[in-house]
Amino acid sequence: FTKLALRPGEVEVAVVKFRAQEATKQWSETQRSWVVEPRCDVLVASSGQEQWRTALYIASPEIA
Repeated sequence: FTKLALRPGEVEVAVVKFRAQEATKQWSETQRSWVVEPRCDVLVASSGQEQWRTALYIASPEIA
């Protein structure tokens, strides 16, 4: 997780690194193996009341 403290009107860029293979893999009954989804949803919030949702696309969906 990344936490930023901003003043009103202030803008900052946050970079969060994670392993896509661990964050997006799930068991596929049809393939009978672990697969990596080509995208996952990301939820960004400043509080429990404010939430923005966006999609994160995985550049290389192969599992090492």
